[in-house]
Amino acid sequence: MYSNLIKTFRDPKSDLKNFILFCSGQFVSLFGTSVYSFAISLYILTVTGSGLSFATNLVLSILPTVILGPVAGVLTDRLNRKMIIVGTDLISGIVLLILFIVSFVQFNLIWIYAVTLILNILSTLFSVCSESAKPNIVKEKNLMKMNAISRMILSASFILGPVLGGIVYAFIDIKTFILINAFSFMISGMSELFINFKFNVEEKKDKSEKIKIFSDMKDGLIFLFNQKNLLGMMILFIFINFFSTFSVVVPVPYILTNVIELSSVSFGIIEASFSVGMLLGAIVVSKLNDRLMEYNKLLTLLTFISSILILLMGAPLLIFSFEYKLFYTIYYSLIHMTYGVVIAFVDIPVMTMLQKLVPDELRGRVISVAISIVKVFVPLAMITSGSVLNVIPAFWLPLTGGGCLLIITLRYYYVDILKQPSLKTQET
Repeated sequence: MYSNLIKTFRDPKSDLKNFILFCSGQFVSLFGTSVYSFAISLYILTVTGSGLSFATNLVLSILPTVILGPVAGVLTDRLNRKMIIVGTDLISGIVLLILFIVSFVQFNLIWIYAVTLILNILSTLFSVCSESAKPNIVKEKNLMKMNAISRMILSASFILGPVLGGIVYAFIDIKTFILINAFSFMISGMSELFINFKFNVEEKKDKSEKIKIFSDMKDGLIFLFNQKNLLGMMILFIFINFFSTFSVVVPVPYILTNVIELSSVSFGIIEASFSVGMLLGAIVVSKLNDRLMEYNKLLTLLTFISSILILLMGAPLLIFSFEYKLFYTIYYSLIHMTYGVVIAFVDIPVMTMLQKLVPDELRGRVISVAISIVKVFVPLAMITSGSVLNVIPAFWLPLTGGGCLLIITLRYYYVDILKQPSLKTQET
């Protein structure tokens, strides 16, 4: 069995080597980033005791994704993707190595903020490029499975990152950990050098054309809006992201901590259950591969289920007393876990569809533009939700958002957009 695995690994017609090297590199990068983010956040809070300093670091970790996503898409389509993926990991390692050296002379917030910003700029470029490159490094029939495993790694990093970050902060000097993380990025980058990024490329593309940032972004946007099926998926994501943020991301933590007054342990269990759900959903999707119903029907079904789950997050507060702490912990953990499964069933196949339907020469731009457009509505939902939260009882937000999403689904809004052409995945 072992010899057969080695033989398959070395077979130029097999994508096993690419599959393993890519996923292992992503594993190292995502876990390193997750643990570092949590540990450095604890360090900032401990040293400064300032919520503003913590929030500043958080904002610097989010801004690159929203602002630079489309630019990352252009660079992904115009430059060598292998060099981008390898280079971003290696440069991330070098940046952390510099921070380690500087920390012996001057380890202050300015350096931490600068490194956070640089790492997340590189991470944005890495993420867009890796999503665009996946169809080129594995067979089409294995693309869904690779996306599912990527989601498993991401979910596992969300679950274990804070745990490992807490252990690191408690038992390992923060400077030592920065050094370890630097080497982990470098090891990841060197392993990615052995990936064949032209394994599943039909034609050799000429990327020597001069880069025109705004013109190239416009090309991606025009392609997206000319494809009704892709436009429909984007609209779906806008609605799901907006109502999830408005109804769940902002008000539910407030409900759990300020209204029901659950302990920090209970709140942590509930928050972790969402990532557990995404992990379970990714495992199921990886087994299903492409054997799914027509995706327009599946999207409508999943949106309907999402709206019900959002409604259920507000419903208990109309019926039960706030004294039943254990009930609320179990109830919200189950709801969050189920919601995580649903999100995995939405995210993974939609990304697979994007990767399959968009031409290779436009894939980076279309994916990055679509993600940026969807994420633009998230801050709007946060501001709206936070403002409304100060005026009406918190439980009305899940009821209102879930109800709106349910009405949209029942009127088959998505079906009207997505029904032609079908989004059923194609077997190779």
